[in-house]
Amino acid sequence: ESDKKICEYIEVSISYDSDLEKALKLIAKTAENHPDCLDTRTPEQIGDGSVKVVTRVMEFGESGIKIRACAWAKDPRTAFLMHCDLRRELKSVFDKNSIEIPYPHRSLIIKNDHRDSVKQTRKTKVSLKRKR
Repeated sequence: ESDKKICEYIEVSISYDSDLEKALKLIAKTAENHPDCLDTRTPEQIGDGSVKVVTRVMEFGESGIKIRACAWAKDPRTAFLMHCDLRRELKSVFDKNSIEIPYPHRSLIIKNDHRDSVKQTRKTKVSLKRKR
């Protein structure tokens, strides 16, 4: 039988105001504690202090910092279900630890009259926040 193990990437963004190091640790711990998360480390890697779930900062986006966790599962179906579980669990963990999941911020420029000068242009900040 072939090895069906798969590395599942769990990506989540946090706000720039959130504690990045705390978020990285919470993501890793949450994933490591999931019953379907496999430990694929060799005894040497464990001895060297390698982590079971690797977390990395992937991107500084418009609204937040994107983080990726790499967690192993026994097969694609299990990986998908683990991914779904972890997203739900991370929302709860983040809420309890004051880690904000960001939403987009947009700046709109509204001109009163196209013939008016730049002085009459006003800027309005609009936050597009999802309804909960």
